[in-house]
Amino acid sequence: MDELDTQYIRDWFADHNHASITRYNQRARFSAWFNFCKSRKWIDDDPVKGLGKLIVKQRQTEPFTPDEMQELLAAITRPDLRALVLLLRWSGLRITDAMTLERSRIDADGVLTIYTHKTGAPVRMPLPPVVIEALKALPREGGKRFFARDGQNVFHAGTQYRRLLGKAWKRTGVSKRCHPHMF
Repeated sequence: MDELDTQYIRDWFADHNHASITRYNQRARFSAWFNFCKSRKWIDDDPVKGLGKLIVKQRQTEPFTPDEMQELLAAITRPDLRALVLLLRWSGLRITDAMTLERSRIDADGVLTIYTHKTGAPVRMPLPPVVIEALKALPREGGKRFFARDGQNVFHAGTQYRRLLGKAWKRTGVSKRCHPHMF
């Protein structure tokens, strides 16, 4: 623990060139760890405090315009990708949450019910008929979920769909970057 001083941590960050938000999260973990160490009296001072203020520069994620959405939907050839794009657009779900979305979460009236992670409170949102139709058209071979098959690694499934989304976006010819958060 004696070797872990402010300079050591500064050098560690210099050797690990990550995006600013990742650096911010890493620094928060370091800070939590050293606060724990200080509370246990393993160290006298928190070396992270000597690093100074960290400025996070995030690229603004602009949503797709209506025209861009139409171009993207026109470029999609796979029904499952189309259903995913519509679900992301109209529900606000993250792609990982969409991968784990169970068919039972949408009732007969087309209302999606999910529970917030933080409080467990139910959130109900009606989905447009175009979304419901696209989801109903998906084969039921995957099991209880719409996208990731039962037992399939959700992150792997999300990566596959991100790749498919990127390919469809390239076919539109629009130079703007494409990311699932844009829905």
